Amino acid sequence: MKTVTLSEHGSDRASERLGLNEAATNKVAQRALERGRRAKDFAGKFRKYLDKLHMSHPGKKDIVIYGDTIFIFRSETVLVTTYKIPSEFRKYL
Repeated sequence: MKTVTLSEHGSDRASERLGLNEAATNKVAQRALERGRRAKDFAGKFRKYLDKLHMSHPGKKDIVIYGDTIFIFRSETVLVTTYKIPSEFRKYL
């Protein structure tokens, strides 16, 4: 099992967008990494949205969808940022 590390930005965004403290963010990000779905698992408009997110974050990254949240990891285990899935795409989950 790979252990998640939080970047300062990732921790700040999870606090701001998800209302989670650092310990809770670490737990949820770990679960997302283990149980979440990858962008390649989706198609259509939602996949296009995920591809745009991928392009807007430079470097090697992994986009993981867990619950109603998008987690963006760098180097497989470093949480870079989080986004709530926009309501128009929740039907694709």
